[in-house]
Amino acid sequence: MRSSRASGRELTAMKGRVTKLSRKLSKSDRALKHAQRSLARTRSEERVSSSILDLFKMANEQNVQTRRALDALMARLDKIEERMGAAGGQVAREEAAETQINGPREVDLSPIDVKIIQFIQTKDGMACADEVKEYMNYRGRNAACTRLNRLCRDGILERHRMGRKVYYKYDAGKTTEIRILAPLQ
Repeated sequence: MRSSRASGRELTAMKGRVTKLSRKLSKSDRALKHAQRSLARTRSEERVSSSILDLFKMANEQNVQTRRALDALMARLDKIEERMGAAGGQVAREEAAETQINGPREVDLSPIDVKIIQFIQTKDGMACADEVKEYMNYRGRNAACTRLNRLCRDGILERHRMGRKVYYKYDAGKTTEIRILAPLQ
């Protein structure tokens, strides 16, 4: 079962793709109308075969049908988003109630993860994968990214994109619903 956050991201991405298609469709619609007008002007000057004009008419009809389908799809996506918004509030309330009943969720950390979190705390609470790579003496950035992404997935770190880099932030106040189990050092 997908989380409401992942479904929301998927829905937002889908709406973006539909919007892009709609913009492209608008551009091609304007181009078709312009071509029809120029053909109508040149029709009196030159003999233009009716098959070309018929092709433009057919393309324009297809364009209108596609526009209608995209508008209907966008309306459906909006309805789904509204339902998810209502359901998302319910999911958040259920998760809060579950935390109160079951207590905080437990996350088992390795000594390396604890060392990374301590490093991020010393770096004003934020660090990127390159900084972690250097600090941990990893050969490549992939190992640092993997560890940081797992900590982010566990809810311990937050991901923030700044330009081309992704920074990971540790906020002790936001991890109150998580009990971190770390080995003794």
